[in-house]
Amino acid sequence: MWSLFDLSALPTLGLQAFLGTTLERVAVVFEASGATIFLDNGDGVFGLVAKTGSLAQIPLGAVIEVDFGLAGHALATRKSLIVDDSVAENVAGRHRADVNSALIVPLMNGDEAVGVLNLSRSTEESAFGAEDLAKAEAVAHTIALAITNAKLVAQTQAALQEAQNRHETLRGVLDSVGSAVMVIDRDNQILDRNKRSDEMLASVAKTEDFKEAVQQMTSLSRQGETLRTAKVYDSRSDRTWTMHAVPLSDGSTVLTIEEITDFVRSQSEIGRVRRLAEIGQMTAAIAHEIRNPLTGIRSAGQMIQSSPDLAEELGAVVMEEAERLNKLCDNFLDFARPVHLEVRPASLVAIAQRVERLEAPSFAEEGKHLVFRYEGETPLILLDDHRVEQVMLNLVRNAREASAPDQFVEVIIRSTGFSVADHGVGMTSEQQSMLFSPFFTTKPHGTGLGLTNVRKIVDAHGGTLSVKSAPGEGTAFEVSFSRRSA
Repeated sequence: MWSLFDLSALPTLGLQAFLGTTLERVAVVFEASGATIFLDNGDGVFGLVAKTGSLAQIPLGAVIEVDFGLAGHALATRKSLIVDDSVAENVAGRHRADVNSALIVPLMNGDEAVGVLNLSRSTEESAFGAEDLAKAEAVAHTIALAITNAKLVAQTQAALQEAQNRHETLRGVLDSVGSAVMVIDRDNQILDRNKRSDEMLASVAKTEDFKEAVQQMTSLSRQGETLRTAKVYDSRSDRTWTMHAVPLSDGSTVLTIEEITDFVRSQSEIGRVRRLAEIGQMTAAIAHEIRNPLTGIRSAGQMIQSSPDLAEELGAVVMEEAERLNKLCDNFLDFARPVHLEVRPASLVAIAQRVERLEAPSFAEEGKHLVFRYEGETPLILLDDHRVEQVMLNLVRNAREASAPDQFVEVIIRSTGFSVADHGVGMTSEQQSMLFSPFFTTKPHGTGLGLTNVRKIVDAHGGTLSVKSAPGEGTAFEVSFSRRSA
């Protein structure tokens, strides 16, 4: 009897084999000529999973439905039955001729029926009594416990297998990535990494700034930054890497390292080619711009030779054209020399106020309107205030020249930059594509260097300059800076 309460063999045998072995022991203990166990299939239908004995003639695949037949009645009422002729007549209306007595015991897990145990004795054997029923209910409780535990184990194993499958899938994906991906704990120790990491670390870890960059990024990411990015350059090998850090909820950090040497070199080569193209454009522009003043000077010289009495008047022409040449040379030199910044904490509000004082008279004279708006906080930003004033002034003047009388030019100052928008003639997409090219201009007397120098100044600050425009709808320039004052 005590062997029926031993569940130690369940993990080894598995539920199906365990129930078969247990059922054979139950039949022996209860001197039953037949025994079966049905389990819930999950849809309220109970299917046969184990049988033993000469009276267990029911075929495999047989099912019991709740409230149908004796076993169905026991499942519906959650009560065990001792079945004899009178019970069979009241519940099912018929009784097998070779069965003298039977026990039907629901396998209960709390209020839930997980299965049903059937025991039967032949007509040559004595009938089951109340004591047999009490023992069968005790055994049924143990079997129900085993079934419930087996299901929980199966669910746990399935969940573990699914997690393992997902882990293997994720591992395969990470190993296929060309970047190094690793998880770093609070002490900057590597907890896990993909295959690419070993190869990548062998090179990037030799750089002087690598460890310091990792410590800074992981520290900042744990302080709430969702994404930190840094670049590491090795001057000895002329190689560059970019690193991204993303914090995890447990305090560790996912660090991704990607080599961008080829990209940096290609960008450098593109920049070199672009500079060569700009030099070509500049050469052609210089030749064109200088030819006109030289033609005027030459003509004036010829007229002085032929008409000395006009020397004073023509001398003024020569001086005017020479001054024009000098101004062109100054513009070309400004374009050619690198931008030198004198960076210090500065206020965009103060810069805007100076630009407003300078431009307000011209707007009033032309019957146009200049409006300044300030959005949110306007903290100090590390920048060269004189250079940024030059940028804002250039954009405001361009907006004024593109506007008609009674139109508005709006300057919006934000915490990280400013925008200048007009409602003037606007530009085509082709004009926008050439907008920052040296010597490209839509003005009759422009040099085409104003916006080019604007972009050079913004780039030197590490900022961004973008433009939105459409013919007849005006133009808006957006300037953003990233450096805040400490």
